Amino acid sequence: GCSASRHNDANDYRAWIAIETNASGVKVEAYCFNETSQDAVLRYELKAKKTGIAGKAQTSQSGSVEVPAGQQKRLSRLDLSVSAQDRYQIDLKVYKDVELVAEDSISYPQQQ
Repeated sequence: GCSASRHNDANDYRAWIAIETNASGVKVEAYCFNETSQDAVLRYELKAKKTGIAGKAQTSQSGSVEVPAGQQKRLSRLDLSVSAQDRYQIDLKVYKDVELVAEDSISYPQQQ
């Protein structure tokens, strides 16, 4: 089969969200791994939606990062303050040109 016209495999790029709790709240980091043999400039959107006693709030970050072939890169980090009743829904989307190539989402606190 001819692979030249192959559409982007879902696993060409992987994205994930890492969460670390610290004294002041939660540190959220977004990562992407480029599994292709070509360097790529990827655009990311990281959104954290908070639902708490005080209502709803959203924090977002976006930008472009060059991710070298076969390497992992940290895209972004957010520091979130967390009160007792707060719940976060965190979504990461990674685009190459206009195409969504990787995504992850996580909720905090993680539901047991």
